[in-house]
Amino acid sequence: PDLTTNDPAKMQPSGGLTLDNLAVEYGCVVFAIAESPLEKGCIWAGTNDGLVQVTRNGGKNWTNLTKNIPGLPAWGTVSNIEPSRYDAGTAYLTVDFHQMNSRDPFVYKTADYGKTWVSLSAGVPKSVFSYCHWVHEDPVRKGLLYLGTENAIFVSFDDGKSWLPLQNNLPHAPVHHMVVQPHFNDLVVGTYGRGFWVMDDITPLQQLSDAVIQSAVHIFKPRPAYRLHSITGGQRLTPEAYINYYLKDTPKGEVTVTILGESGQTVASVPGTKQPGLNRVSWNLAYSGARGAKLRTKPAGNPRVVEELRFRDTWEREGWYPLLSWGADAGFQGFLAAPGTYTVKLKAGDQEFSEKLEVKKDPHSAGTLADIQEQVKLQLEIRDDLNVCSDMISRLEWMRKQLYGLKDVLASGKDAAEILPAIDEFDQKLQSVEYELFQKTLAEGDTKSFRDPQKIYMKLSVLSGDVSNSVDFAPNKQQREVYAVLKERLAVRKARFDEIMKTDLPVFNKKLADRNIPGLVVPEIK
Repeated sequence: PDLTTNDPAKMQPSGGLTLDNLAVEYGCVVFAIAESPLEKGCIWAGTNDGLVQVTRNGGKNWTNLTKNIPGLPAWGTVSNIEPSRYDAGTAYLTVDFHQMNSRDPFVYKTADYGKTWVSLSAGVPKSVFSYCHWVHEDPVRKGLLYLGTENAIFVSFDDGKSWLPLQNNLPHAPVHHMVVQPHFNDLVVGTYGRGFWVMDDITPLQQLSDAVIQSAVHIFKPRPAYRLHSITGGQRLTPEAYINYYLKDTPKGEVTVTILGESGQTVASVPGTKQPGLNRVSWNLAYSGARGAKLRTKPAGNPRVVEELRFRDTWEREGWYPLLSWGADAGFQGFLAAPGTYTVKLKAGDQEFSEKLEVKKDPHSAGTLADIQEQVKLQLEIRDDLNVCSDMISRLEWMRKQLYGLKDVLASGKDAAEILPAIDEFDQKLQSVEYELFQKTLAEGDTKSFRDPQKIYMKLSVLSGDVSNSVDFAPNKQQREVYAVLKERLAVRKARFDEIMKTDLPVFNKKLADRNIPGLVVPEIK
């Protein structure tokens, strides 16, 4: 049967000499149709001339439900019908009357196959843009609804009795379609602005409850995260786990999120936000990278490097600048953790909460879990050695900075003739180790750094990036061999450094003490 009014007066041509062909002039058509996900043969239909129909036998017979809908004016456009996935007799619909010069919201629900309807429009703020286009039922939580209007999006936690704005950074545009993407649990919105927007991970909306709202702190169970790899071009998916939590009030003290491995070891730490309400931070599924070395002396080849904008702030405030490696810094950026179960620990003030997080392998990858574990094992070893290398450089720089300070102070003193040569001699010993860890020109800035061959510091970092570029496969023979060579070289320099700390430094400090000059202080690096 014809499900519309089939009114010839509503099907006239539109336009002047040239008739319209934009589809908006088409009247008496089925504008919305949806099949029940629970009951075979149950189909709901709505027209753009204001009728709502249902069949329960696959279209053989239809029942006109329009007269059962209270307060529904004539000639509206039934823009969306949403059969429930929880109850076969339940459905939601929106009706748009803006072409009839009414901008009011019209949202309805039935729980008895359309025999009776209740309005869900009361909580929608009224404006010239409040007419509704789409209502969508959440596939995980019963009673959680999403509503799209002419310029906003709303959410209801009580089956439409009340509505709250869910705008966030979504531009105020007509929301004509919505769906919860089932695999990643994202809310995907189609707008009349000819674009679609994604609200990543609506897990906290699905888990939010009165008990959560009354609690001081609550961490939501995270959705599984996928160990994806970057690809070139476009806005790509990145490996990321969302950590969502609720704060009733702003806590005293800091909020931190710590990721722990299966044996309880710290994998990464993420600073948290502390605004009342829902908070979200993300973990990039990576172990923390190695500590970068901090330089505290100006390189002779380019002493003005510390005046560069990227270095000036830390140099002026803290007296150091980072040892950069111009794109070869993979070892300091971290590397992806292996698939498995991790613990997310939330600390808010003096309270701690935890949840389990599952990290899954990229389903498109041919690498095995054993391959990935071998890769991560080598990366951890490289990171440990990079930390040893960086810490040696940082401690050597601490000593050399103090030496230069002593030279400035003692240059015109009575002990200058005796102590200045000793300072220079000790400085040369320190440099003999330091410049075997990184090439001297690296301290002079990016554009000057490649005049000399790379040393251990950069080679370890480059190797870490090369291992990461193996995607999900185990390290190859060449990578293992290169690492063995670098590890041996590092051990030789570490032995020389330890000898300086154990033997040469005490001797030098005694020379200073004999002249009532404070000795060098070498802090531990953490």
